[in-house]
Amino acid sequence: MREKGRKLSYHDQLVIIFVGVALVVSAFAILAGVLGERYVKAAEEHANQSLEEVSSYMLSSRIGEIETLVDYLSTNGTVLDWLESPIGSSDYYYNGLLVYQELVRRTPVLGSDSYNIALARQEEASFIITSGGTFGKDDFLAYVTPGLDSLPEDGGIALSRDDGLLVLTTRRFLSGNVLTVYCTIPVASLSLPGDASIQFAFVDEYSGHIASPCSDFAQALLQVDLKAVPEGHSKVAGYSIRKEYYPYFGFSALFTHHTGVTWPMMLIVLAVPVVISLSLLVGYKIQKRLYRPVKKAYETLADDGDGAKGTNEFDTIIDKCLEADRIRGRLASLTAELQNATDVQKYRSYLRGQDSLYRAEDDSEAYFCLAILAPVDEDTQTSLFLKMNSMSRRERHLHFIITDKGSGVLIYKSATAEGCYDYLYQTLRSFTALDEENGLQAAISPSAQGWRQLPQLFRLAMEIMDCRYLLGDRIILTQGDIVGHTNLMHYPISEERKLVNAALSGSQGTLAIFDQIVRENSAPERLLQEKEMCAFASALASTLMRIFQEMREDDGQIDWSALRDGRPPFEVIARLRAILSAYIERRSSASAARYDYIVDEMKSYIKAHYSEPIQLIDLSEEFNLSPKYCSEVFNRLSGENFKNYLNRFRINEAQRRIEEDPQIKVATLAQEVGFTSANTFIRVFDRYMGVTPGQYAETVREKN
Repeated sequence: MREKGRKLSYHDQLVIIFVGVALVVSAFAILAGVLGERYVKAAEEHANQSLEEVSSYMLSSRIGEIETLVDYLSTNGTVLDWLESPIGSSDYYYNGLLVYQELVRRTPVLGSDSYNIALARQEEASFIITSGGTFGKDDFLAYVTPGLDSLPEDGGIALSRDDGLLVLTTRRFLSGNVLTVYCTIPVASLSLPGDASIQFAFVDEYSGHIASPCSDFAQALLQVDLKAVPEGHSKVAGYSIRKEYYPYFGFSALFTHHTGVTWPMMLIVLAVPVVISLSLLVGYKIQKRLYRPVKKAYETLADDGDGAKGTNEFDTIIDKCLEADRIRGRLASLTAELQNATDVQKYRSYLRGQDSLYRAEDDSEAYFCLAILAPVDEDTQTSLFLKMNSMSRRERHLHFIITDKGSGVLIYKSATAEGCYDYLYQTLRSFTALDEENGLQAAISPSAQGWRQLPQLFRLAMEIMDCRYLLGDRIILTQGDIVGHTNLMHYPISEERKLVNAALSGSQGTLAIFDQIVRENSAPERLLQEKEMCAFASALASTLMRIFQEMREDDGQIDWSALRDGRPPFEVIARLRAILSAYIERRSSASAARYDYIVDEMKSYIKAHYSEPIQLIDLSEEFNLSPKYCSEVFNRLSGENFKNYLNRFRINEAQRRIEEDPQIKVATLAQEVGFTSANTFIRVFDRYMGVTPGQYAETVREKN
């Protein structure tokens, strides 16, 4: 909150400000009356010179921009293709459309409000292309440059009869073709707004033609050999002029600035008391009108007891507005969170085949399609689930659900069956393409009408996912992929994850999990053929190979390819069980003391490198562990995952530095504690501390 109890209220400040302004204005009026006569001539001379230079620059800058654009268009492939296209052919109109699009793209960048560019071919039947459309040559003359009898064809300049437009023409001979470029510049843009005292004339250097909206100035220039007039400032025919030559278009521009302003001393002296009186009167009226709404708002807000006599009114109003804005933002965030939680609860009920209190009116008529996501490890799963959850919050009918068994389910709702399936499939393609190297797989169900079909769609997607080892390297599995596989093995993602986690932790129950999976697939009622049993054995081999890779214990002595190919499936399964049993026994007999020190070493590494963009892969390489096993060790021995610990350490360090220096810049602090983005730092700081870094620094300053 802002500091309360200031000595001067806002009303008192307004009175002081406007009285002060009135006195300052009056003082300047008196000073102007005393010094005006002395400096008026010098000021006029300086103003004339400055205005001439400014006006000249206003044209020069536009000519420079136009030259750059004309040079670009003269070498542009699209323009060259249009020039070479036969008139009336499809290429002629198609390339003309491309040229029009090029003009639309280029002209606004260079200031289309100040001039316009048009392109024409030499042939009479050719149309003229501008950023505003295409015209025949007669139409272009009538609509684009009104007030001209004809366009200068061979280069040069022209001025419309109403003196509103200056037309510049240049020709380019490109690969045997002639490109004529017209540029129209509003004459009004060549002078300062509201200043009609600037006079100018344009002289064609080849023909000697003079175009000027000022007839007196033009007549005076006719009496002079303008080619002998040098560039820059000079005196010509009683005029003080500035000449600029533009060889690109072959013309010269002459500017002059005549003013007859004089400040009689007596008039200024008489005006001084009038200025003082008007200043005081206007100041009083303005401050009264300004304070009226502020007073009303302040009195309304002060009725709740927060206001106090003598308090600056705007401080109270601003504090109330900031408080209301914070409440509004929080309500919006809570509303979004509530809606998301409601949708999650609703679709979890749907997946269990239960109705929901939050069911929408069209849930029974709409079409649904769902997909199950299967990342290969916990780190990939966390990242993927966060991305999916973030995307679902932006798309109204896309919902991401984590089921009771830990599976990630993406559900899309649509008015049509085709649109429902196609949208979800394309969404999965974009995400699985990003995670393809990590072995991510997804199983998508067909679309079905009504929320009651969701349990069946979920079961179908799980059946499709169970065939992932039968389908090679396919990323997105569909119902069509499992056609012909009537007897499916039972090896869901949840069972595989349970086996991997148990093995990585060295649990004695690992073999029991392995045996249960084998018994399930060996049951007579499942009726697995030899082909399916071979695929099941290959899946188990892949799981064990993954476990050994995570632990970095595979020394190359195990020929995994031989285990998966060429042997009877039950022999392969027995061999895999023996390998797993030996591994568990080896893990159990190993001394746990080897890892007693490792968390302290990891924390020391984080403390030494937290200001760098370190990741889990850096920690795993430092301690010669796989990223998966490194994460598992860090979690098990520290009680917190690596990312959370690193962020918390960085935020604690940032908190300490803010307390030492509350004036430190947020961007500087973010870089010093290891964040590559100030926005990311602010978001993480707010998540851990409940306030932004700026708000925390303000609290520290108030305490100090």
